[in-house]
Amino acid sequence: MRNYRNNPFVYPLLIGIFFFVAMIRPFASMAEGYDSIQVIEYFIDVDPGAGNGTILETDSTPAYVANDRIDVSALSEGIHTLWFRAQDSTGLWGAPFGKSFYVYQPLETDTADIPLEKLEYSFNNHDGFTEVEAIGKDTAATAAGTIDINSLSTGIHTIWFRTEDSTGFYGAPFGKSFYVYQPLETDTADIPLEKLEYSFNNHDGFTEVEAIGKDTAATAAGTIDINSLSTGIHTIWFRTEDSTGFYGAPFGKSFYVYQPLETDTANIPLEKLEYAFDSHDGFALVEEIGNDTAATASANIDIQSLSPGIHTLYFRAEDSTGFYGAPYGKSFYVYQKTRADSANVPVTDIEFSFDSISGFTPITAFDPDTAVTALNDLLATLVGHGRHTISFRAKDAHHFYSAVLTDT
Repeated sequence: MRNYRNNPFVYPLLIGIFFFVAMIRPFASMAEGYDSIQVIEYFIDVDPGAGNGTILETDSTPAYVANDRIDVSALSEGIHTLWFRAQDSTGLWGAPFGKSFYVYQPLETDTADIPLEKLEYSFNNHDGFTEVEAIGKDTAATAAGTIDINSLSTGIHTIWFRTEDSTGFYGAPFGKSFYVYQPLETDTADIPLEKLEYSFNNHDGFTEVEAIGKDTAATAAGTIDINSLSTGIHTIWFRTEDSTGFYGAPFGKSFYVYQPLETDTANIPLEKLEYAFDSHDGFALVEEIGNDTAATASANIDIQSLSPGIHTLYFRAEDSTGFYGAPYGKSFYVYQKTRADSANVPVTDIEFSFDSISGFTPITAFDPDTAVTALNDLLATLVGHGRHTISFRAKDAHHFYSAVLTDT
């Protein structure tokens, strides 16, 4: 049988016993003058029934302070549960209390300082390990030799390492992935470039362009004609050819072609500034501008006909060639004033309601000087205790009601 005296996985059991004892002690103190705990038994994993477990030995009275060490040598490796159950002086058993723990069977090589003898490697699987020279083959090893990867194909591979100790035991393999790249003939340094070519929108029909510094890098020096390109987005592709006839991968850059209008020339004077509400139709003249190149509206624009709500005001300018610029819009809100918006309309009534915003009741004989007293009298009329809300609204001489103000 193995010696478990130094096995660190036994100590959780002892901790579980003392934890159980700590749980029982307060209840034993509370039960002074009542039935006391006489026996504690334990069992592992399977309940044999009350009174059929293993009794914990004790050196104290009452018998709930255990000093036993529990043997787990017969348990299989894995998770187990240790259960405790107590019996009082009347013979009544309490409910079991459990604590889980893990049993670990130590290997022969778990002891410290077993020296390593070999360091081996394998590619892509755990078969066919090959020994590699190692530095410091004591309890750790570092590969010192060069590992040949010339036979590996282009792509991702994994190299696995494992060690063997002086007892013949192999450790678990440890792997690291890497990428094998097969160099091309042109990957060697300093192969001079011979040509710089370009193409629009695809990789066909490349045209040579004059290049500066055709050594191992090239910069386009010539002007590239784009007059034949239509308005819109295009891509220009470049590629280089070196002295061995090898072409590099094309490199592209996108750009936008804009066909200028006659009015794109500078300093064409503006003639008119027009506006429209909510659409680009029905523009109306706001003012004549004269021969300038920018316009600012200085006239008043009538919005009396607009309904309450959000609207958009659009402006556009017309130049001396008859060309209209793109409309520019700004949104705003129209608010229709009510009679109560005028200043100094006197308030004639204040009304209140409890716990709702309907069924308002006027405050009798409203007077600003006595309003506070009247409100306090109203609050005193609340029936019952609890949380309530009180809402107020005011009515002016035009019979216009204000917004409701609610408080709790």
